[in-house]
Amino acid sequence: MNKTALITGATSGIGFEIALLFAKDNVNLLLVARNTQKLSEIKQEFEQNYKIKVDFLSLDLSIPESIKEIDNYINTNNLQIDFLVNNAGFGDFGKFLDRDIEKYREMIALNINALTELTRIFAKRMMASNYGRILNVASIASLQPVPNMAEKPVKKLTLSLDPGNAGRPLQTYDLQAVIVKPSDATLLDFEWTSKKPEVAEVEVDTANGAKSSHVVIKAKKEGSTKITGMNYNSKKKVSITVKVLRIPQALTSKYSGTAESPFLLPVGKSKILASKVTEKGVNKEVRYTLYDEGGAPMPDNSAAIATVTAKGKVTAKKEGVVKLVAQGAPYDAAAPQTEIFINCAYPVRKVTLSGPRTAVEGQEVTIMARTDPSNATNPELDFSIAMTPKGDGAYSFTPSSAGVVKITATSRENPKKSRTISIKITPRPAE
Repeated sequence: MNKTALITGATSGIGFEIALLFAKDNVNLLLVARNTQKLSEIKQEFEQNYKIKVDFLSLDLSIPESIKEIDNYINTNNLQIDFLVNNAGFGDFGKFLDRDIEKYREMIALNINALTELTRIFAKRMMASNYGRILNVASIASLQPVPNMAEKPVKKLTLSLDPGNAGRPLQTYDLQAVIVKPSDATLLDFEWTSKKPEVAEVEVDTANGAKSSHVVIKAKKEGSTKITGMNYNSKKKVSITVKVLRIPQALTSKYSGTAESPFLLPVGKSKILASKVTEKGVNKEVRYTLYDEGGAPMPDNSAAIATVTAKGKVTAKKEGVVKLVAQGAPYDAAAPQTEIFINCAYPVRKVTLSGPRTAVEGQEVTIMARTDPSNATNPELDFSIAMTPKGDGAYSFTPSSAGVVKITATSRENPKKSRTISIKITPRPAE
């Protein structure tokens, strides 16, 4: 059975990278952060790409009640936490006496109180199960003076004074508590420039002098630009590439399928159903996701009804109905979507018709129409004359005149498969 990791501050930076490493190692995740949309996107991405189970809670851990919500969620869902990563935290920049005291209270509640409570709760649970690993993220700032950031080293020093103390009481169990101190130095004192200012402009917050880590990138038009920076302390250069995209306004597809009348795709067959961006001058990237009838993302494994590639090619694996959602980048609420419902059914190899070869004018005639194989759940037949369905493959019509009536049934799924029978209609007997 997969192990489970609880990670706080998991939507960006170190927390996200740690979550990604766990996902690649096939470890289920319980992610905690404030950004609900980002958490939902990570859940969908990780479950689809790494075949793990991802739960998330959108909480502000500086609020004391949030710790109890985590505990209640784990108890309600019978989760066992094998790995705890206390990563959530933040710092502030400015003179100590000039900063808002409420900001300090919030910082201490998150960086120290929440971490302490979570470590205590899950260390006890891990001792009961005789297995667990705890990772507390501190900062190298605790080991050096940092101008205008007095409170961050103080709270990080709480973690860093004696890392061994966290682990010593756990040595009689199969538990480990580790503290890491990532460096903040690469985030401080940068000067930024854009290689293509016509694509995006870069603003540096100079409220604290010419040196600052606060950078704002303003998109101007579609394209790519390289943003470069120089660390004044280390003299090292860093760079990032920013791609500016315009949200597409239209997605089109020549195929359609609704919940009431889904598109038919034979089991074992593949078809590119995906919508494409046709609008000029916008990002052409489209993301394709399959959902089952319950609205859950379709797993890419043997249990899946169908699979979809990055280019929108859908392959039917077994019988069932799925929904294909095509969405233009950058995948937010404003990006247009197209939905196509798909009925994955066994391929029709032939059509059979049976019924009387003679009938009387004005009297109802019933025939039986079937598709082979018999486990094709929905024959979806078209008839050459008006027919009334009677259920279980039975259809009827009432001839209005004498003569010969030819009835042809054609499979909608496979139009090459059809069957025709002739019925001789005799005149109505004279009264």
